[in-house]
Amino acid sequence: MSRDAQRSGIGVRALLAAGALALSAAACASQGTTGAAGAARAATMSGVTVSDSGPGRPSAPQTSDSQSSPSDSSDSSDKVASSSSSPAPASSDSPTSEFHGPTPDHKVTDIVTEGGYKLKIHSVTLPYTPPAGAHFQVPPTKAFLLLDFEATNVSDQPLMFSTLGAFDLRDSGNIGYLVSISATDDLPEAKQFQDRTMKPGETASGALVFMLDGHAKGLTLTFKGNVWHADQDRPVIDLGH
Repeated sequence: MSRDAQRSGIGVRALLAAGALALSAAACASQGTTGAAGAARAATMSGVTVSDSGPGRPSAPQTSDSQSSPSDSSDSSDKVASSSSSPAPASSDSPTSEFHGPTPDHKVTDIVTEGGYKLKIHSVTLPYTPPAGAHFQVPPTKAFLLLDFEATNVSDQPLMFSTLGAFDLRDSGNIGYLVSISATDDLPEAKQFQDRTMKPGETASGALVFMLDGHAKGLTLTFKGNVWHADQDRPVIDLGH
């Protein structure tokens, strides 16, 4: 082969090699995989720093919610300490004083008049224990109170006397107590007070059994007589228990 032919062949191969390199570079560029030098050079020209996580991809600033500067940490701890040391606000619903029942203005031995009726209390028994043969005994944590009394119609007309409406029994905490019908029914029949309409001047006597809380104290009895004729200023009797 002549020298010219050899030179011609070398030139062709050089041209082919240069073309292949150019095509390869173009393919790599289209796929985002440039060489490190080319990426660095491109980054230097554009002012963007190359990230190690992705060749040729500019790194974006990243922040973490779980990390904070030392000043932030100290501020947070100060806030926590301040919160934990601050006293809890007082509740407006907290009672300021204990509530008591009605203030008595009569002793148990006084005779009182209200609502067309006069009341005389014979005795108050607390605790009252029913006889052994009684059907209804004192439940646990409860107590029976026996009220023995007489009522007289002092009005000029027939009036109904209802033990449910005539008596309001309360303790020092203003808790009200009702008549125990079962315990009252266990009393001797002659001793049971019968609710009824009474004529003027008529007197009836008997007893009632009230069921109380076992720890009830400071008992008062507000007497209303006939509720339809009762005044607002009703007598309050201290039962002495």
